[in-house]
Amino acid sequence: MTNLNQSNLSKATSTLKNKEEIIQNVRILNTPTLNQVFSINPNQSPNKINKALGNEAQFYLQSANKNDYAIFYIENYTQGNHFKLGAKKILDFIILRFSERNSYKQKDSKIDVEVVFSLEEYAEVLGRRNPKSSSTKKDVRRIVKEALDIVYSCSIETYEKRGGEIQKFSKMRILQDYTIKNSVCTINFGIKFAEYMNRSYIMNFPMSLFKLDGRNSNAYCVARRLSVHQSILNNKKKGTNKIISVNSLLKVAPCIPSIEEVRSSNCSWSNRIEDKLTDTLDKLTDSNGQVETKILESWCYCNSKGAPISDEQLLDMNYYSFSNLYVNFSVCGID
Repeated sequence: MTNLNQSNLSKATSTLKNKEEIIQNVRILNTPTLNQVFSINPNQSPNKINKALGNEAQFYLQSANKNDYAIFYIENYTQGNHFKLGAKKILDFIILRFSERNSYKQKDSKIDVEVVFSLEEYAEVLGRRNPKSSSTKKDVRRIVKEALDIVYSCSIETYEKRGGEIQKFSKMRILQDYTIKNSVCTINFGIKFAEYMNRSYIMNFPMSLFKLDGRNSNAYCVARRLSVHQSILNNKKKGTNKIISVNSLLKVAPCIPSIEEVRSSNCSWSNRIEDKLTDTLDKLTDSNGQVETKILESWCYCNSKGAPISDEQLLDMNYYSFSNLYVNFSVCGID
């Protein structure tokens, strides 16, 4: 078994968009439970707070075992230290680096839990101007520390299918420790979490995701979900890798309210739900002239199997008919 960074799994794949600009995708490890964590609403209340364990919050997620939840834990929880977009980005980035350093699913190899990167390097990944400047490094240091403080407080327990069987993964701390010294970040994953990740799955990840505006959680989470969906080999075999239900995207967009929330506030469902999803997908397609920030080649609403929407459907559109539609899409650089 080869290392991810020694094979095509982690080498950036490129799609030439014009003579000068290239969009890069890499392949990184991901898990069904962790994918759900990325869609937790910033304002979502925990299912439980255990005060006896230092105000530890618990968020219940779906697991492969129908009788048990997966649980995402945040220590020392307050509403202000929720799992924000900055924490999601840094977690994806360090998992990417972990993916490059380890042999995928190789039982006999020792897992390397350490990840090292510079503030300048992360500034470049975020698309910051003048990544070498002291002011940029100072700002990125603040962003990285705040994000890692949050990730350090997080743990996961879950049931997932591995090799056709449901396995239990007891509570795992994501990070064991981290330091930022002389503009270099050194991170050690928890060994149980590292083993869990190294025996998981692989997705195509557009590097341009990191450059998305940090104030737009919907764009990051929706784009990430589309990338996961298009990466799944079974979806490709069935011809469904570029079509996904609207309902699936609404579930992962953390800042799009549910229909119950909209109705309780007497607001328009089309303004709060349809327009927000449409705007998010448009932003992922519009690069504003910068090809490296473009995520989607194209997208459109459709019916199942890509069938066009009829005029009658448009005239009678309500929330339930809208949520039962599909999105036909193509992520840049993914087959």
